[in-house]
Amino acid sequence: MSSTQFYFKHNRIYRHATAAFNFTTYNIRRDRDTVNPTTDKCNILVAREQSAEGGHRHPFGYARVLGMYHVQIQGDFVSDGVEAARFNFLWVQWYKYADEIPAGTAVRHLECLQFILRTDSNAFGFLDPAHVIQGAHILPAYHKGRTTEFLGPSIARDPDSDYQFYYVNRYVVWMDVCSYFLQIQ
Repeated sequence: MSSTQFYFKHNRIYRHATAAFNFTTYNIRRDRDTVNPTTDKCNILVAREQSAEGGHRHPFGYARVLGMYHVQIQGDFVSDGVEAARFNFLWVQWYKYADEIPAGTAVRHLECLQFILRTDSNAFGFLDPAHVIQGAHILPAYHKGRTTEFLGPSIARDPDSDYQFYYVNRYVVWMDVCSYFLQIQ
């Protein structure tokens, strides 16, 4: 069994201030979401992987983008004649659904999210930007209060604290999500 080795060209990782994600709107027009980790437009919507056991109750996952990067990779897998291959990635903090809070059209309540606890190995991750469907409109649940339970002092957290819960403003993107499903079927 052989292992593939790769190296970052010049030992550098390049950081980007923004990333743009193209998508199709509900009326079959092109649009673009710009994500910037230093503003409130830092959340993204991704399709969840379906498991063999029947999948998730929710078809989408949400994440806060903490940084956008690219590297030039050199190694065994790079094509002959090519010095280095570019690899883009996002550093994200994942949200999870707060299933203990009723949500949906039957109860007339938006889906509620919260960050994954810092002790969970899935709290943070790296994501290929190609997996992003579009930007997401996530609203703090101000009335539920703030907490430091999910993450201690960190560059990934608001200096004061994070909110306990967040709402997915699905009505902003509902028609766009519908068009996504129409495209993949």
